[in-house]
Amino acid sequence: MSEETKLVESIEAVGVLIVRGGRLLLEQRPEGTVCPFEWELPVDDVKGGESHQDAVTRLLRERLDLKAGDLPYDAVWSYGFASCSPMDPRPIAIHFYPAPKFRGTPAAQKGRGLGWFTEREFTEMVNGGMLAPATLRASTSIAGAAFRPTGWSWPS
Repeated sequence: MSEETKLVESIEAVGVLIVRGGRLLLEQRPEGTVCPFEWELPVDDVKGGESHQDAVTRLLRERLDLKAGDLPYDAVWSYGFASCSPMDPRPIAIHFYPAPKFRGTPAAQKGRGLGWFTEREFTEMVNGGMLAPATLRASTSIAGAAFRPTGWSWPS
């Protein structure tokens, strides 16, 4: 394969949608990261050999201090986009899953902030440029899945 036609391996990632009482959980990126202080869905890379379900379970545990319950098998949506990181320019393939069942109360980890947002507040964040690129790009799908879900339901 020539240098020009070499395929670039993408970063595989998973994200979770957590909604309680009509509010969507978002994380705020910490200082010193790409897109500092912007808000996003909880997202993390899939580690080598890890299934998406294992990655979501680890994400809930490590990033939010939650214990995962049964997870839906299918992602709400998946998409790819170009990285905005100067450290790693590989494209990102991200798969978002609803996480309707878990034990515990979400707690911020690794210097990140946490917030619960209504649909109106989320829309204001979209319009105000407060979302990290991956969450902003998928904001219409996020709003539909989080605030008007079909095919699955969130417990109150």
